[in-house]
Amino acid sequence: MTDTVRDAFLNAHNNYRSLLAKGQAQNGNFGFAPQAMNMQKMLKPKINIDRTLLLQASDRWWRELSKYGINRRMFFSSAVRYRTTNIVTHFAKWQHRGQLLLYAGYYLHRLPCRHNL
Repeated sequence: MTDTVRDAFLNAHNNYRSLLAKGQAQNGNFGFAPQAMNMQKMLKPKINIDRTLLLQASDRWWRELSKYGINRRMFFSSAVRYRTTNIVTHFAKWQHRGQLLLYAGYYLHRLPCRHNL
């Protein structure tokens, strides 16, 4: 992946994070997700990831929040994880800084992206 493509992905990802931080991200039928308390911008990853996998992972991740929602408190509980409808498995909260896990759709592996925040 070139630096230009990596920068474009990072900027798009930070734009989504910004929407979530400001309370402007759609949270399924719950309305908008609440404002984040400690959402920081992600920095450029220091690893090379295939662009297609990265874009698929990002799309699936954000789509789950906007389509199905988590809950009003944005708490990813086992009840949310094991729903039988409106299943959310790829979206995660970013409370713990330092690592961002992107789940690449139906692939059997995950792509750990380490960021220095």
